[in-house]
Amino acid sequence: MKQGNRIPWIDVAKGICMIAVIAGHMGVKAINLVVFSFHLTVFFILSGYTLKNNFSLDSLTKRFRSLMVPYFVTCFAVTVMDAINLILLSGETSFLAITKKIGYDITRSLMASGTFKNFGSIDFGGHIGAIWYLPATFFAVSIAQALLKYVPRRGHRYAISAACAICACLTSTYLWLPFSIQSGMLAVPLVLLGYDLKQEDLLKHLTLPRALICLAVFIAGVIWKKTLIYYVTAYMTDYLISTICALASSLFVIYISQKLEKSKALAWIGRNSIFFLCVHLFEMETMGTWFRRFLALIKLPVNTATLFLVRFLFISAIAFVLVLFKNRRRKEIQPITGPRDLALDVAKAGLIILMIVGHFAIDERFRKIIYSFHMAAFVFFSGYYFHPETSHNLFKAIWKQIKQFLLPYALFGIAYILLTNNGLLTELKTLALGLSFSKNIFADIPSIGPVYFILLLFLTKVIYLFIDRFCPKEHWKAAVVLVLSLFGQFLGHKGWWLPWSADCSLYALAFYYIGHCFKKYGIMEYLCRRNFSYFVLSCIWAYMVHKGSMEIAVRNYGAYGLTLMGAVSACVLVYMCCQYICATWNRRIIYLLCQIGKHTLSILVVHRLLSRHIGNIISLCFSKDSVYYVVLTILAQVFLGVLIGSLIAYIRPKNTKAIAPT
Repeated sequence: MKQGNRIPWIDVAKGICMIAVIAGHMGVKAINLVVFSFHLTVFFILSGYTLKNNFSLDSLTKRFRSLMVPYFVTCFAVTVMDAINLILLSGETSFLAITKKIGYDITRSLMASGTFKNFGSIDFGGHIGAIWYLPATFFAVSIAQALLKYVPRRGHRYAISAACAICACLTSTYLWLPFSIQSGMLAVPLVLLGYDLKQEDLLKHLTLPRALICLAVFIAGVIWKKTLIYYVTAYMTDYLISTICALASSLFVIYISQKLEKSKALAWIGRNSIFFLCVHLFEMETMGTWFRRFLALIKLPVNTATLFLVRFLFISAIAFVLVLFKNRRRKEIQPITGPRDLALDVAKAGLIILMIVGHFAIDERFRKIIYSFHMAAFVFFSGYYFHPETSHNLFKAIWKQIKQFLLPYALFGIAYILLTNNGLLTELKTLALGLSFSKNIFADIPSIGPVYFILLLFLTKVIYLFIDRFCPKEHWKAAVVLVLSLFGQFLGHKGWWLPWSADCSLYALAFYYIGHCFKKYGIMEYLCRRNFSYFVLSCIWAYMVHKGSMEIAVRNYGAYGLTLMGAVSACVLVYMCCQYICATWNRRIIYLLCQIGKHTLSILVVHRLLSRHIGNIISLCFSKDSVYYVVLTILAQVFLGVLIGSLIAYIRPKNTKAIAPT
């Protein structure tokens, strides 16, 4: 009997299997011998049972959203809680140690592996745990749906799916692919089986005698210890016997679920099994010590039974809160619409904060992640804003750039002279040359600091105005940008670092042009509509970081093509994330982030001029290497930057656009 669009016994079966998943992670071999045969097998079969034969880009997009959004949110929650645990449990307040943990969590989240942590020679540092099931399910269901559409004959479908499963098992011992793809490949036959069970209505033949036979087969497998199937590593004890036992045990669980279809508790767990799985991963990764302390506090023994009870109650409580929150948000959330792309403002807010974070003592892995894209993203999004018609009147367009960039830089220069004591001549030379760093040229001139980026972006935009004006044909424009960008990289490698970081501006032209093309040809919109492109983009980005990342200020460009692809991939992922934030988060939070994004130039100037003074005040209360010092310093700089930027915008003539570095 159906309730709405749901079949009650399916929810009950998912509820039983979800409890089995939790029990299977208690580390008891006898329990694992039982539950590892059917718990995920049933989930994959039911994924096929409810599957629709409508393989399309829309179906892939919806599936990605339903499976991977919970994955990302869970990874973020684990990262935050890991940082909190370092502070509260380990007493570690060093920002270096916390960023080391954050970098570790980011890299293992990109791998999305339940057990293996290596991809060839690349060590991701750790595995993500139980939510490997989410990306694996995406691939399992997508492959099965593609087979249903493009392979009409059932026998051929099962042959191909069996080949997928065998390939997964054989290759898993040599190379483990990201996103637990091989786990998904192993499950493809089960998804197809579930689909055919529904289409042929075969479960009506699942009577008590047949269910008991299935139980007997399963018990025999348990006795022989042949039931274990580790989807997480694409391994099973015995290819034939383990498969038979898994199917037998799954059919028995389905039969029991049909008899218990009125169980509201199990059905509720099953309906919210993704919440249960995500909270379960969260508590496994972060709450173990807290649970033991809680049991000691209430004077209960710490053993398998009490830990299971505490974990299950915790998961149920948090899942209940999440369900209430989801239902409430579904009613309240109304995406903000308007002529301005708020996702870009939110993106710039995140980028400017990452820029400030990168100037503290942080873990090298985390530093590589930040520097792999954050400054390039400002250039990319600036190109995304570019309007070709502005180059028709070069004088007017250049004058506009002077007002937007050089006037604020001149005001910064006045404040710089007033606040520093390096000698007027030295300060004027420093401001005039505007060097990020120096090497073979102007070696005795000090760096202007991070505000070099104002001049870099000014030159990049002006140079591109000329290119756009005098190269009307797209292929010539692309060729000129490529030549100039490679020339900028050549200058950087030779150590010929020019005033106003002109060599960096030449190199950055490629990011500016790519950003413009992404807008002009709708590439960004195309990728965002196909959010499952994440699986390709994240791999390119991760590999670029692994090969050395990038740091524009010191001309560390890496391999030219790989750096471009990696940084641009990261920019697209950032934009996708910010689109999701703008569509789902509270309006007040979005407004706050947009204000930060609109005033990134003011924040940059405040950071350069006042960070040391702000830090000295905060250091009176906190050590300079502590997370409290860093967080308060960043908050103070952002607040002052937004405040100053808002005041400037208020007193500026109304027909003048807001100053923004992008």
